[in-house]
Amino acid sequence: MEALYRNVYREVYRDNAWTQQNITLTLQQVQQECGPEEAYTLINYNIRIMAIEIKLKKYKNRTKSSFGKWYAQTVSLGVVGTDELAARICHNSTFTEGDVVGVLHQLCREMRQALQEGKTVRLTGLGRFRLVAESEGVENPDDFNLQQHIKNIRMKFLEESTRNCITWKATKRMTSDAKVSRLPDSSYS
Repeated sequence: MEALYRNVYREVYRDNAWTQQNITLTLQQVQQECGPEEAYTLINYNIRIMAIEIKLKKYKNRTKSSFGKWYAQTVSLGVVGTDELAARICHNSTFTEGDVVGVLHQLCREMRQALQEGKTVRLTGLGRFRLVAESEGVENPDDFNLQQHIKNIRMKFLEESTRNCITWKATKRMTSDAKVSRLPDSSYS
C-alpha cells in the first residue's frame, strides 16, 4: 500500500483571495506536484506552490521620463506573524510552539541591543541588518549638531548572497527561486 501524506496544504487562488485546501497526497502525487528531487524535502513540510503576485501600476509623476509607463508592483497576500511562524516551525521540528515564540522574541531583543551598539547583525541564510542615520547636510563640519541635523534612524537590510567565483554573479538565497505571477488585468491602477 502506498504511503499517504495528510495535512498537506495547497494554496488556491479563487474569487480574488487565497485559500488553503487540506489535501491528502500519495508520494507519486507529491513528486508530480513538485518534482522528484524536491519531494523528499516537501513531504515533511506543507506544500506551498505559491508565486509573488504583481499588478501593473501607471507611473504618474509628470516630471520624470517614466511618466505614463506601466510598472510591476507587488501585492501583499497577507501577513505572517510571529505566532504563525512559530506554528510552522514547530510543525516541522521537535521544538514546541512556546519555545519557538520565546526564541523569536529573544532574537528581536538581542538584535535591537546589538544594532543600538552600532553593530551589524548577520543572520546566516537571511542577511545583514544595520542602523543608518538620515541627516540634513551642512556646509561646514563644525556646524553639524546631532540634535538639530539628525532627522531619522532607519534599519537597512541586505539579503545574504553568494557569488560565483568565475562569473561573479550573485545568487540570493531568499529570492533566487521566487516565482512571479500577474493578477487579472482588472487590477490595473
